[in-house]
Amino acid sequence: MLFEKRIFNMSAGETRRRLKEGMQELDRVVIGHSATKESMALCIISEGSIFLESAPGEGKTLAAKAFAKILGLTSGRIQFHPELRPSSILGYVDRDLDTGEPFLKKGPVFAEVVLADEITRGPSHLQSALLEPMQEHQATIPGWHTEQLPRPQFFLATYNPHEVERVHYPLSTAQIDRFLIKEKLRYPDRETLKQIMVHDADAALEGLEPVLDRETIRGVIEEVRLIWTGVDSSHPLVDYIARLAGRIHELVQEGEYGVTPRGCHKLWVAACAYAWLQGKLTPLPSDIVYPTEGSETPLIFRVWRHRLIVEDEEHAHALIQEAIDETPVLERLVRGVA
Repeated sequence: MLFEKRIFNMSAGETRRRLKEGMQELDRVVIGHSATKESMALCIISEGSIFLESAPGEGKTLAAKAFAKILGLTSGRIQFHPELRPSSILGYVDRDLDTGEPFLKKGPVFAEVVLADEITRGPSHLQSALLEPMQEHQATIPGWHTEQLPRPQFFLATYNPHEVERVHYPLSTAQIDRFLIKEKLRYPDRETLKQIMVHDADAALEGLEPVLDRETIRGVIEEVRLIWTGVDSSHPLVDYIARLAGRIHELVQEGEYGVTPRGCHKLWVAACAYAWLQGKLTPLPSDIVYPTEGSETPLIFRVWRHRLIVEDEEHAHALIQEAIDETPVLERLVRGVA
């Protein structure tokens, strides 16, 4: 055996069912965008974050609030703009008026679901304030000590590509690499748009009830971790991902860069999270190179496309597709045999 078969406990199936029901409940608040909802679910159970590209008015803030409420988590929002200070993100040290004792006034980064709205409107020092929280699950506040952040924690950062003529600070390569998944919200079709026009989203949000809680989510995170850590490097899908990454490195031109080791690791973790959602013991190539249950865009593109340092994401997409076309899948893996 190349991987250890683990039998999920009796509560796992119920937890999976309730999480999927919760994602369906999001439809009561945010109509459409099934791909984004699936990606949000994958991120929360694998401790990842999502970078969302869309125009204003697509329901991103509403989705973050509803997502937090359904999972029984707290939510916070950071509206990025050039005048924002890092202390408005992380928090600052204040003093008690009666005793003079210092205390920490926590910023929105201490919430469990954090919306970083229009992140590219904030200069690099503001964007960098999220690096430590996203990667190390902690925040260092000047004049204070390092504080651990809550777990689970999920960051949803938004970017409006049509704002580039205004104040615009592109994310650094290091910052972009912190996001597990990047999604692009598409304009709704006519029928969906008609439903949105007559929909009272605020009332729907008010009526939402939690279907899970933070302790249950922590348990799911550990179950997903058991999937991706319970194998050795000879697991056939691990090998397949490594061969895909290697082929991309052969295809990129001088001055371009392929997939980082972290990118390979994140695709494996995302694949294991999707396998958990599907009730499977281990992921298969179909989970990463074919459309998923909620998205027409295969997982490999959602995890890798924004990580390649090339001319643009269209070129990145083409390179990934070429690597898939030219990298054979082991027959035993196609059959699901390890």
